[in-house]
Amino acid sequence: MTDELDRELLRAVLQHVLDNGAFPAAPGFERKHAPDSGRLEELIARGLLKIVKNRYYLSLQGLHACQSKEADEQLEQCRTMLPKLQEAWRLRRGVFGDVEDLHDRLQASSEEHLVRYVDVPLGFLVASGLVIARLSDSTGLPFADIDLEGLLYIDGIDAYLAPPQPPTSPVDFTGIALRRVEISGYRPFVGFSGDLGDLTVIIGANAAGKSSLFDFLRFVGFAAQNPLPPEIDPRCAGRLVFHAGGEDRISFALTAGRRSPEPIHYEVEIHGPIGSPRVVRERLFLERPSEAGDPLILLDLRGGRGSVRDLDAGQQQPPWTVPPNELALRRAIAPNMPTLSRFQSFLTSWRFYGGFDTSPSAAVRRPAQIEEGPTLAEDGANLSAVLHWLMLEHRAAWEELESYLRATIPGFLSLGVKTRAKGMVIGVLREAGLEEELTLADLSDGTLRLLCWLALAVSPSGPRLMCLDEPEIGLHPRVLPILAGALQLAAAHAQILIATHSPQFLSQFALEDIAVMRKEEGRAVFVRPADSEALRREVEEIGGDVLARLFVSDELEVRS
Repeated sequence: MTDELDRELLRAVLQHVLDNGAFPAAPGFERKHAPDSGRLEELIARGLLKIVKNRYYLSLQGLHACQSKEADEQLEQCRTMLPKLQEAWRLRRGVFGDVEDLHDRLQASSEEHLVRYVDVPLGFLVASGLVIARLSDSTGLPFADIDLEGLLYIDGIDAYLAPPQPPTSPVDFTGIALRRVEISGYRPFVGFSGDLGDLTVIIGANAAGKSSLFDFLRFVGFAAQNPLPPEIDPRCAGRLVFHAGGEDRISFALTAGRRSPEPIHYEVEIHGPIGSPRVVRERLFLERPSEAGDPLILLDLRGGRGSVRDLDAGQQQPPWTVPPNELALRRAIAPNMPTLSRFQSFLTSWRFYGGFDTSPSAAVRRPAQIEEGPTLAEDGANLSAVLHWLMLEHRAAWEELESYLRATIPGFLSLGVKTRAKGMVIGVLREAGLEEELTLADLSDGTLRLLCWLALAVSPSGPRLMCLDEPEIGLHPRVLPILAGALQLAAAHAQILIATHSPQFLSQFALEDIAVMRKEEGRAVFVRPADSEALRREVEEIGGDVLARLFVSDELEVRS
């Protein structure tokens, strides 16, 4: 609650702005109000004041709390300015270099009378986290590098005048993983649900839905950072995206979590038709222990309109309105929304590997540009850059990679990386009996594929979720146990989903890691063989080799 002494401090900040055209420098303001230093800290903690580049700024809440005629006039100026700033951003769609640049845009839109008022309202909006900008000089104004993206989908400032909510403990995103997937209406999925582990090996007949599951997860990552195109899923252009014979709608629910005791749930419903997709519902909430009360809703929109808040900021955002073909989550990337931003980054970090192009002219065989902390590209094109990074920065992972190659490639002596043109490197391999090194361009298709898979497995900062489609293709059966072991170790720091048709490869994994997909009345279903007591006993008594026999005979699928 704001008392009269608080209001006097807030009004003093405002009066300085009105008298000087700039927000007060922190050292001078603190000296002048030395007896009130504790109150200043409290006002900052409550979000009514904010220190930006060593100056005291009033947020919109702080301005509202002044309860003065001057403050009301400034709030009204902000209300008037908001649609003009939104229009300027829509026309520009790029960061404004400075206030003069923004002035030019407002003048171009016949809003000359607003130009002289724009600087101070920008300060209130910056302090409220709605505008991202930096101070361009020591006076506190004008701003530079002005990003108005945060203004684009709010309907007004009034919702921002309510007192801030106290911060909630942030979600621990360390080791977060996708735990459950529910899908209806996307290709073969109707009422589909599947529980995923750190490592899940999926088997099933052709057309059982394994590739469709990977395609769906790829679609989620795409939609989390792009507007939906007319075909909804760009990988489905020319193909069915909705379930055959069903309605033109897709709904899904994802559950993510690991170390945090409070799972995150994300639910979306998209309606067609093709050519005019609409996101009709989007909801993200945090499940809390029963004694803590109801779920904590972070994002809740219907028909592109609704509420947004963030855990770390402890702040209710103004009501959002987003275009009908966009997820609100794709816009939750501002610094004042760290929890939502981290969840969005989690979805967009997923990678999908369906084999690597190893043809003679493939990019994986050519030198690659050096990168800092690279993730292996889905086509393997930057393999040499990944090897260079491992060799220089992660010697333990590099030695692990060489040990795998020594166990799988006859005559292998060493792996290395050589510099080519400036900033370009290429992997090289030495074999017994050969005087010359072999570059990646010289390796056999199978050796190159194996090197890609193993480099992906040992990389300490790979994707948060990796979907591997038939990694056994092109590999000799005797290397499959080595590859399986490498992937099992990799699952300690990244979640891995594998689709396979290889009995030998499957037999290297535990029954608890295996899932079966099959079709029932045209719908894909997901089952766990380990749920069958009889199958568990048989595998325990006979050993992992029985998995290969059960897979070939279809018993593993039928009895699951």
